[in-house]
Amino acid sequence: EINFDKINLNKLSAFISFQINNIFTKLEKLEIEVSKINLDIFYSIVFNCVNLKSISIKLNNKNLENNIVILNNIIPILFANNKHLEELNYYDIPLMNKYLPKIVTSFKSSKLEKLTLSGSFTSKADLAIFNSYFSSNNFLTKVNFSFNNFNIPSLLSNTLLNYNVNKKLTEINFSHSELNDDDINVIVKYCEENNSLKIIDISDNDISQKSCFKIGSLIEKNITLEKLNLSNCKLNGENIIFIFNSKGSKGLKHINLNFNEIGDLGLVGFSGFIKNSPNLEILELISVEGNDMGFTTLINVVKNCEKLKKIFFGKNKLTKISIDMIKKFGEELKSKGIIFYLDKIEGDK
Repeated sequence: EINFDKINLNKLSAFISFQINNIFTKLEKLEIEVSKINLDIFYSIVFNCVNLKSISIKLNNKNLENNIVILNNIIPILFANNKHLEELNYYDIPLMNKYLPKIVTSFKSSKLEKLTLSGSFTSKADLAIFNSYFSSNNFLTKVNFSFNNFNIPSLLSNTLLNYNVNKKLTEINFSHSELNDDDINVIVKYCEENNSLKIIDISDNDISQKSCFKIGSLIEKNITLEKLNLSNCKLNGENIIFIFNSKGSKGLKHINLNFNEIGDLGLVGFSGFIKNSPNLEILELISVEGNDMGFTTLINVVKNCEKLKKIFFGKNKLTKISIDMIKKFGEELKSKGIIFYLDKIEGDK
């Protein structure tokens, strides 16, 4: 495994030229974050990697069109040379329309299990070309389509996010995707039918009250869901009550509600949900605009959670009352292994 993290590959030319046959032919995992690509070096890496199982590439400068062309052209080469490729992660690399047919053809011949195309689609028409791959794929378990600013879930409703087509997804990421009610409905419907899904990330989207009802229904019906990320979704206290009702969840282990203005109303309502969710391990509540009533209610509940390990309370205005509550139960929480993360809190520390 080699990670070229924030490295200009030109500076490694002598090393790569000397070691290329010894290293890259045996490599199984490659991660590259680049701003400028030396064509000779990059193609040398790609052509000499024949045993890759995972490759991750991030482009730091989308203005270099020549680099984008290179990164579009190498996808078919990667699949042709690496018959056991299981994971492909492309970050901030637009897929160009004229190369898409060849790219999709190479995808169809693969057995990819994990796919990230973050910020890769520039139009609905480009995604439609990919749908022919999704409609025939039986291997994908993890997909990340974050930072694609149009309604991808709705466009995948008859392929990737159709339970009759793909029954194996365990993780989906549609953060920063401008999701609307129809998109949420597609995600919820798929998840209600899917008994393998474990992780959903729909953070950094504007979630409406109508969609909150839908997500609440999903939590109630899906027994396999373990992690839900709803950070920065413009949720208020009322929204939280719609999503997390007092029936709780038997499956959820990790909930992220960071950067939502849920306030005391939301924290009190969420406490009722926590009380009946026996498998919760991690709660993230950074900058949620809560006050004493909300936090003291929550702390009184979490001290009885048998499996809880971490609570993130950072960037909240905790007063002396809330801090004293944490101190009061400090030893009890410590004996249970519960850790409070209180970085950058405001008020009487």
